[in-house]
Amino acid sequence: VLTLPGVSGGRFLQKPGTEIRNRKNSTQRAGYFIVCTDSRDSADKTVQRAYEKLRIENENGINMIQFYDKMFFRGNK
Repeated sequence: VLTLPGVSGGRFLQKPGTEIRNRKNSTQRAGYFIVCTDSRDSADKTVQRAYEKLRIENENGINMIQFYDKMFFRGNK
């Protein structure tokens, strides 16, 4: 993710193997990344690409990353 154009930083906040249950606050997040672009459309494309690259798997190898359309910048003013 850090190699994508427009991503200026980020990191995982939890160690590999950490069990993450239902989040109660932001300290339980798995990590974050920062996107800096010149337009909302560009930011949305970068965010989409980043989420396509991220994987946090459960014990069965299923990707547990959740992505919602509300994470896009389009329409947010």
